[in-house]
Amino acid sequence: MRYAERRDLNQNELWVLAEQLGVWLTWIGKPVDCIACFRGKLTFVEIKGLKGKYTPSQEEFLSECQANNAPLVTWRTQQDVLDFVGAK
Repeated sequence: MRYAERRDLNQNELWVLAEQLGVWLTWIGKPVDCIACFRGKLTFVEIKGLKGKYTPSQEEFLSECQANNAPLVTWRTQQDVLDFVGAK
């Protein structure tokens, strides 16, 4: 049985804010939510609620990203998105 993909409640809010700030987002769904491009730099992005936890496959992907110097960020709040684009 296949289960529906769960979305965090803040996902739409953070996605819209990022786009308003000029971030180009492409949904990939797994192992993380999307790829973001800002000022020519690509970054993997996982959107989580304030208490959201990584799945085992996300933990593994995060480790692989760290080992290979691939950028990955987690957005939980609007401030995380603002920090991503360098806004104060």
